[in-house]
Amino acid sequence: MPRLTVALFLAAAAAAGAEPTAAKKQPTKQPAKQTSAAPPPKPAAQPKEAPKKRWGKKETEEPPKWYEAIPQFAQIILAVLAAEFLYCSFIGGRSWLPKSKGCHVIITGGSEGLGKALAHKLVARGHFVSLVARTRSKLDAAVLEINEASKSKKCVGVVGDVTSSSSIESALQAAARAQKLPADAVICNAGSAQPKLFLETEGDTFKRQMDLNYMGVVRTVRAALPGLLERDSGALVLVSSGLALTGYAGYAAYAPTKWAVRGLAEVLRSELAATRVSVHLALPPGMATPGFDKENAEKPRVTRAIEAGEPTHPPESVAAALLSSLQRGHYACACGDFGLGLLVRAGSGLAPRTTFWRDLVLLPFIAVVGAVYRRMWDYAVRKDASQEDAVEEEYPVLNEALKSTEATFNDALKSADETLKRLTSDEAPAPAPGMMERFLGKKEAPKEPGLLDSIIGDAAPAPAPAKK
Repeated sequence: MPRLTVALFLAAAAAAGAEPTAAKKQPTKQPAKQTSAAPPPKPAAQPKEAPKKRWGKKETEEPPKWYEAIPQFAQIILAVLAAEFLYCSFIGGRSWLPKSKGCHVIITGGSEGLGKALAHKLVARGHFVSLVARTRSKLDAAVLEINEASKSKKCVGVVGDVTSSSSIESALQAAARAQKLPADAVICNAGSAQPKLFLETEGDTFKRQMDLNYMGVVRTVRAALPGLLERDSGALVLVSSGLALTGYAGYAAYAPTKWAVRGLAEVLRSELAATRVSVHLALPPGMATPGFDKENAEKPRVTRAIEAGEPTHPPESVAAALLSSLQRGHYACACGDFGLGLLVRAGSGLAPRTTFWRDLVLLPFIAVVGAVYRRMWDYAVRKDASQEDAVEEEYPVLNEALKSTEATFNDALKSADETLKRLTSDEAPAPAPGMMERFLGKKEAPKEPGLLDSIIGDAAPAPAPAKK
């Protein structure tokens, strides 16, 4: 017991000595009086929600903006396309002509069709136009029509042949003298088409088509380009065709010439990039012209089947679209045709693109459309071949007779065309005396009596009086 008492005493003393030290380090907290816990406040009564509508807009929520539903990357693409569209439609690049009025434009093949329509538009805008063509009668008629429509004398006609270097050089010089102005722009528009299948096309036809459609452009550019480079100003417009972007049955001799014109335009544009002479490529669609009507009469059946449903544009609308593209500095001009515009985007290759971002977006769609069209054309060819085989098997004699008649008709038509060209050319011989009177049914003037008539006049019997 004494030991337990001593141990308890020592423990109590140690505890009493340790309490002041702990109090200095951390003051003791007075324990709070224990009170009864207050109940938590009741939440405010929430207003009852209106029953949700099963359709229609919510009255409490604002409708989202239309552009918020479009992803951000799509918004950027649309903004770029809109900016490009506004720039290309209203601003564009450098115009093809140095002035808005008073420029001198030379157009080859300008007596009819697209050339004459371009001349109408240019003269109406205050420019001077010189038309170059082979036939004097057609040329004079076109010049008279244009000057009467514009009530001016800003259009002149010069006879020239693009198949002759000396002739086209003389024509360009004569045009500069007649207008008293050097050429500010030259539109190489002369050309024609002879649609036939490859094996049905004569060898000379290939040569004539290349000589007129391609070499004619080469000769015209060689005659006009030195003057443009000397003045370091002007434009060259090479008129090709939509068949320079694709090809199908019936244009074995024509389409390669237009592909060649397209290649020449790209080469010239590259060579003249360091100058202020611009080069443009026109790719017009089918137009309602006298030349186009003649082509339709000669087209093979399969070609007509492929082109069935294709629109035929008036040359006035094509000319307006072409001048609008040239005014905005476009290189390749589709001349207002939507389908041809898609072809230009699909087949431009490394040529300058006016609407690069638009082309980038549309190329997948164009590839699908192009594949569909190609299959349609191939189907038309196979269908025509099957029909021809059936006719040959069932009516062999009739088929041979039709072929012979068609060949005879084509020869007669070709002979008549050549005769008409000779009669309407400047080198045509003068008509014999009295030939036109006899042809038109007019009476010739009575001849004066000659020496023989005076000798035998008395011996000749008097003519019987005419009965009334």
